[in-house]
Amino acid sequence: MCEGAHLITVSLNISCVLNRVIRIINFVRGSSLNYRQFKVLLDDFGSEYFELPYYTAVRSLSCGNVLNRFYKLQSEIDNFLTSKNNYYPKLSDLAWLSKLSFLVDVTTHMNELNLKL
Repeated sequence: MCEGAHLITVSLNISCVLNRVIRIINFVRGSSLNYRQFKVLLDDFGSEYFELPYYTAVRSLSCGNVLNRFYKLQSEIDNFLTSKNNYYPKLSDLAWLSKLSFLVDVTTHMNELNLKL
């Protein structure tokens, strides 16, 4: 888990958000067929992004970048998961989305601060 997310997790227990994001990313990126189908879906939707990056705990800026991209692609990801008929719950849960939004904002600000230092 990234440094900023670790601090937030300790005080607000948001690890459930990051763990769910990582599981979904691993589902999409873990199979070459799923990944190719997801890229085609992004192209069909005319998305400005063409991929979903892996989360790597080694790189300190990875957490914020992955969360930010996941947040921006949440409707495409939700459509993909629905089309695959998998067991992941819908991403439209408001409580979960508010935690995700908060985590994206905080990690984005921490990444900006880290880059300035």
